[in-house]
Amino acid sequence: MDALKKIKYIVADDSPFVYFKPDIDLSVIQRSFDEIPIDPHFEPGYRYRTQSLYEIMEDGQFKILHSKPLYQPTYINSYNNYGGKTREYDNLPTWLIDDSNFNALVNAWIDTLPGDIDRFSAHQIRTVSDGGEVVPEGRHRDGYDYIGVFIVNRKNITDDCAISIVWVGDTDHELFNGVVEPGTLLSFDDKLLMHNVGSIKAKDGRKDCLRDVIIFTVPECCIG
Repeated sequence: MDALKKIKYIVADDSPFVYFKPDIDLSVIQRSFDEIPIDPHFEPGYRYRTQSLYEIMEDGQFKILHSKPLYQPTYINSYNNYGGKTREYDNLPTWLIDDSNFNALVNAWIDTLPGDIDRFSAHQIRTVSDGGEVVPEGRHRDGYDYIGVFIVNRKNITDDCAISIVWVGDTDHELFNGVVEPGTLLSFDDKLLMHNVGSIKAKDGRKDCLRDVIIFTVPECCIG
C-alpha cells in the first residue's frame, strides 16, 4: 500500500468507484508517451495508442506476454470500424516493466480490486486535435469486469474540457462529474457503471493540444 500514502481517495455511495492520486513520479509516466504510434484503426486520425498484456509473477514482478488482438462486439462498441473487428497495436515501451513508478501505479490500481488477478492489460491512449473526441462512442461500458483510468497529461487544453462522468448503470445517478487532473487514478466496476469523457478544446489554437491516459483492464482484452 506504499503507493497510497499521503493521498486522498473517495468511495462514493458504497458503489465500486474509487478516485485517488497514487504517490509516483508522474513525469516518468508522461515520458512513456514520447514515441506512441498513431492508432491505424481510428479513421479520423487524431488518436494514438499502444496495448500490452502482462502476467503477474509469483514474486510480484510483471512479464509481458504475447498480445492478443483487441476485439469488442458491436453491441459494446458501435463506433465506426472499431466494434466488430480485431485490432492490433504495438506494445507499451518495454522499459516500463522495470520502472518503479509504473509498478507502483499498477499495484495501486490492483489494491482497489475486490480479488486477486494474475493478468491484466494496459492501454496508452493519446487524443490530439482541437475538438478531438476522447470517447467517440459516447456513454458506454467497455465490456470488462474492472477498469482503471489513469490521467497522464492534459496539455494546452482548457480547464473545463474533457469532463469525465461516471453513472450508476443505465440511470441518471452520477457518481462523478468533473475534470480529472493528471496524476489521478479512477478505478471502477465496468459491469455496474457507465462512463463518458467530453472532447478536448485547445487553449491556444496555434499550439498542439493533447490528453494522455493509461487504461488498465481485467479481463485482459480490449477497450474502445
